[in-house]
Amino acid sequence: MIAVEAARRLAAGHQPHGARTPAQAFDPTSFLDFLTGEDVTWKTESSIGPRGLE
Repeated sequence: MIAVEAARRLAAGHQPHGARTPAQAFDPTSFLDFLTGEDVTWKTESSIGPRGLE
């Protein structure tokens, strides 16, 4: 499902050209939200503490 959605988005032509990481080629939130229709859940966690990176 992930590869099909990535191919669909690339074929739509709204992505930047050239070699890119997945996060550069697609909006991560939008892409992951698409997968919730396939019973995939996701969340983000921060590793930044009160004084900066830890």
